[in-house]
Amino acid sequence: MADWVRVSPWATGQIGIFGQVVGLTHQVAGWFAHGVWIAPAISLGSALVAVQAYRNARAVARRDAFRSAADLHQDLTTGAVAAARHVVGASLYGNSDARSRVQDQVMQSYYVLLWGFERLATGAEVLRRAKYAEAILVLHDAVEWHVIEIGKNIAKLHQDSGLRTDDVEAIQRFKKCLQTLKAVGIDAQVDLGP
Repeated sequence: MADWVRVSPWATGQIGIFGQVVGLTHQVAGWFAHGVWIAPAISLGSALVAVQAYRNARAVARRDAFRSAADLHQDLTTGAVAAARHVVGASLYGNSDARSRVQDQVMQSYYVLLWGFERLATGAEVLRRAKYAEAILVLHDAVEWHVIEIGKNIAKLHQDSGLRTDDVEAIQRFKKCLQTLKAVGIDAQVDLGP
């Protein structure tokens, strides 16, 4: 007989076929018994990781929405828009010296203000569609006065016959921006007619 047969309990009949089946069944059952506990534990762990990832993503998105509101406010109150507001303010409310110094910059400033309104309206619409009501409230509180003042100034410049701001498309876009801002609760209180 071969060496392996002599040492094999199965070959010597010490276990027998019934013992072999029972032993194999217990071994397989042991594997599955561990699997019964391991698989649900892994599934539960995966679900917890997914929930935490979702929470983190929501927190990041919320933070980004507030950052967007702050950026829109900053865009409307600094840089080119602030310089344009200065020029327009000097033109509309300044003394004759101030008006003469800025007169050649008024038309360009008019369009800078219009474009600033477009950026603000676009950002507000993005926040509205993403359903970030808290960020919209922050934006509203931060820009309401600026929107009213800039809106009045754009309307005055548009009505100023000396400027020749007869750009119908620009004024239509401005009206659309006013409607978009009003839809999110930011009312410029400007009436340009139909």
